[in-house]
Amino acid sequence: MMTGLWLLTNTTVILLTARLASDAGLPATQVSVAMGIASFAQAIAMAVAGHLSTFTGRRNLLVTWGISSAVLGPFLWWAAVNSHSLGRAALLAAALQVATVAAYGPIACYLSERFPTEVRSTGYGMGYSLSLIIPALYPFYLPLLEGVFGSHPAIMGLVAVGGILVTVGALMGPKLSSADIEADIDSVAMGATR
Repeated sequence: MMTGLWLLTNTTVILLTARLASDAGLPATQVSVAMGIASFAQAIAMAVAGHLSTFTGRRNLLVTWGISSAVLGPFLWWAAVNSHSLGRAALLAAALQVATVAAYGPIACYLSERFPTEVRSTGYGMGYSLSLIIPALYPFYLPLLEGVFGSHPAIMGLVAVGGILVTVGALMGPKLSSADIEADIDSVAMGATR
């Protein structure tokens, strides 16, 4: 699940920033403004997602967000990098980040709730950090993928894969309903590890 989120982060934040300049032709100041607006929208959506997951259940929310990322993400990414105005780029970058990486909203809680107190920091750290390795190596594999599929389709495919990984990872995890969330965190974690 976290590998999917990191893959989404790299494609919709890092790569999008570069491609708004190179592909959409926006000057650097407009790219900064567009990405600043997108980050603001993402921050609000993350807070809403975190709060909403308390009512819907963490897994339900993450599965829904993963599907949203896999289905909407590639199209929003393509539209953003093919926009040629600041307003359109900002709106599409914001929609893209809300549909994809705003899923980080409940992640801190979800990972913490997965592990009992005695291994919580280790489990959280491993789950959050080790999952970064494969997505972080994109400078090595992205040029190969672009050579085979093309510049835009390669990244759009990575966005879809990120969404699929979030969905599958969330489906493999515990449900953590609103009743579970209200329980003692160690009781929840012990139930989640079974």
